[in-house]
Amino acid sequence: MSFGRMGVWTVAAVVLIAGGYGFVRWTSGASTVRAGRVLPPAPVTVARVTTADMPVRLRVVGTVQPVETVAIKSRVDGQIVKVHFAEGQMVKKGDLLFSIDPRPFEWQLRQAEANLERDRALSEKAKDDLARYSSLVDKGFASRQKFEEARAANNALKGTLRADEAAIQAARLQLEYTRIHAPIDGVTEPPSAGARRSHAAASTRVAPSLGTSRST
Repeated sequence: MSFGRMGVWTVAAVVLIAGGYGFVRWTSGASTVRAGRVLPPAPVTVARVTTADMPVRLRVVGTVQPVETVAIKSRVDGQIVKVHFAEGQMVKKGDLLFSIDPRPFEWQLRQAEANLERDRALSEKAKDDLARYSSLVDKGFASRQKFEEARAANNALKGTLRADEAAIQAARLQLEYTRIHAPIDGVTEPPSAGARRSHAAASTRVAPSLGTSRST
């Protein structure tokens, strides 16, 4: 091998060694810079130890079935004047759900009360007639038949007064049914189509027990 060719190979070897050394220094320097970067400390907080319920959430696709359903239906016919809940609203036992127009039932109650007042007045007159005929019969100024008729009229009006009082109680109950309340705590479902016309019908959902169903 000639001296010129050996010189070329020697120079090439020196260049390769110098390039490799420079590459190693460069990569080691970059690593040193990355290794020397100071990361911020992780935040640490202190809290008092307590016990509590942890919420458990499952994200699934499916149909939810309530374990208890209460169907709420009106006990009187009438026009719904107001629905006091929205679909999916949480309600408590006793919350007002529907209001039915109370005016027809208020009139019925006033009429029953008026009948009672009228029959009370008739009953007082019948008592006076019975007392008068009783005195006249004893003195011989009235027939026994008139006395028996007065006594029958007095007894009949006593029964009429009891019927009037029962009619008033029934009218008050009908008036109370115009306000429909939630029987339990739960989540409301949308009211039925009939709830916008003449009937109040809706349902609520709760889950205090398994497989229970009842109607109100």
